[in-house]
Amino acid sequence: MKIILGVTFLILLFVGCSKNQSAVKVAKPVVYEELHISDASKLEQLEGSLEKWNALKESRGTTYQYTRKSVSSWGGIKSETTIKVQDDFVISRVYYVINDENIITSSWREEGFDALNDNLEGAPTKRMDDLYDTCKTILENESNVSLSFDYNGILSECRYGKKGVMIENFVFLYH
Repeated sequence: MKIILGVTFLILLFVGCSKNQSAVKVAKPVVYEELHISDASKLEQLEGSLEKWNALKESRGTTYQYTRKSVSSWGGIKSETTIKVQDDFVISRVYYVINDENIITSSWREEGFDALNDNLEGAPTKRMDDLYDTCKTILENESNVSLSFDYNGILSECRYGKKGVMIENFVFLYH
């Protein structure tokens, strides 16, 4: 029963996201080794990336979505949270847990401003601009920060240890 519900959820998620919308998918990130990049240089790279992000927003608008993933260190349990932003406001958050057998064991969806953040699990409801601010704070206060960008120069990872920002499956949506 859980398998059928999980497969149905994924089908509805993909059909719902693709209906009357076209998406531009961004490639996998380019990872920069922190051994060769100073913290000041990382801040400069982040500023350059923010300029590219602002230019993309200017040309493509502020309706997009991204996914943040996490993997448990025990049992291979993965979770994913997809955040959808429309006209620069977070409008939905979808979360699901996948066990080591690739079966969805738990999921939920929050839509609408009043329902957002009702669940404790999942990534916080942040816009890309908020993630850039978080990354800047991390770079200013932490050392050994892993920093990477996608092929367009948009932020895809900014973390130290297990904390920070990791973004995947970033797409602009058109309606």
